[in-house]
Amino acid sequence: MSRIEPRFNPGAGLGPGNPPFKGATLDVPGETGTDGYHCVQPYLIFKNAAAAIAFCVQAFGATEKFRMAGPEGRIGHAEILIGDSTIMLADEAPQMDAYSPSITAALRSAC
Repeated sequence: MSRIEPRFNPGAGLGPGNPPFKGATLDVPGETGTDGYHCVQPYLIFKNAAAAIAFCVQAFGATEKFRMAGPEGRIGHAEILIGDSTIMLADEAPQMDAYSPSITAALRSAC
């Protein structure tokens, strides 16, 4: 079991030799963490999470582990499994400042 102990260092500038965390305290069982959950876990926000789940099932053979839908049918939290990795996702929640990225805006700013 690996043991990591994060300690935030707010006074340090970021860069080589000045990491924001010094040390470590996170127990990580095994090489990849708990079954299906790894040390770094993606959480994706979509305008239509149900369509994203359907796409991942069709394109990647994903398995839907579960979904928590609100009264309006919007997905507040869902998890899919692709291979041995869990991907967490949800619908946008503007009231919580959780938006999906605008691909058009991202492409314009990159060019």
